[in-house]
Amino acid sequence: MLRPSYLNALVAVPPLTHEWYRLPVDAIRRAAAAICQTPEVSLTFLSVFSIQQEMGTGEVNLLPPEDLRLVMDIQEKKHRDSVAEYLKWFTERGIAHTIVIAQGAPDEVIVQKAEEMGADLIIMGHHKKTSLFDIFSSDVAERVAKRAPCDVMIIAPGGGTRGKE
Repeated sequence: MLRPSYLNALVAVPPLTHEWYRLPVDAIRRAAAAICQTPEVSLTFLSVFSIQQEMGTGEVNLLPPEDLRLVMDIQEKKHRDSVAEYLKWFTERGIAHTIVIAQGAPDEVIVQKAEEMGADLIIMGHHKKTSLFDIFSSDVAERVAKRAPCDVMIIAPGGGTRGKE
């Protein structure tokens, strides 16, 4: 059962390649918009990327440190620009929010950021199970829900939600 009011929500933005980026307002953004109907709610949108996944571990290991920093800065800017576009609906309506871009393993970063900011709710989606590998591996949402320091609202691909309190 979800509480009637949350004040500090962390919204995990889907990966840049997720089909939700192509929708004008998806279920994750609708849930965040509903939560922010309470005036004192603080919304933080978190986008996590893994430089190893985006470039390949071999390429990352071969980069000199100064080149790696440059590549990471470029990736962070790419994510920040994409998230700003994804959150245009909030910006256009004057809904205050913060954007955080972080590098690392998504489940670990989401839990860490939730702890750091004292979040009382995490809103996130999960991907469809499409292959045999997916069926036998846990997804990021499941790992976050097990370790989260607060309630977690998981948005299903079809728009439904599952909650963990």
